[in-house]
Amino acid sequence: MRWLAALVLLCASGVVAAQEFELRRHRNDCSLDPVELMFELSSAIETGDVNRLSALYDWNGMGDRAGRAVMDRLEAIAGRTLVDVVPVYPPDPLDAGLPPWEIPLFDRPPTGLRVEQVVPGSASAVSTTFSMHRRLGCWWVSL
Repeated sequence: MRWLAALVLLCASGVVAAQEFELRRHRNDCSLDPVELMFELSSAIETGDVNRLSALYDWNGMGDRAGRAVMDRLEAIAGRTLVDVVPVYPPDPLDAGLPPWEIPLFDRPPTGLRVEQVVPGSASAVSTTFSMHRRLGCWWVSL
């Protein structure tokens, strides 16, 4: 019985080490589906890595001044404590007059990701909504 407990602990520590390695490795590819993009976004914010967060952003067609402003916003987002990342779905045309539902009622991709965070040094909550779209086979966020 002791060897079984040791085996479980060994496997669990291997999984944790593999997850840590996965978070630290460099990505050469893009997010191929909305779930992967949501995971990458939350991981970048949890680690406070603005460069990793900026790699998920769609910079296509953006000028220098606008790019600097976006980078400043991304740096502020990366500097706050993450509470949750929630997918945002468009309102269902069949639910006319009802508020938008957070959980999809049928199979459709989300149109955005809402990032819930806490401002450092206070208990104030702040929410940022990224729009989400597919371009060139990859999923990207934008503000």
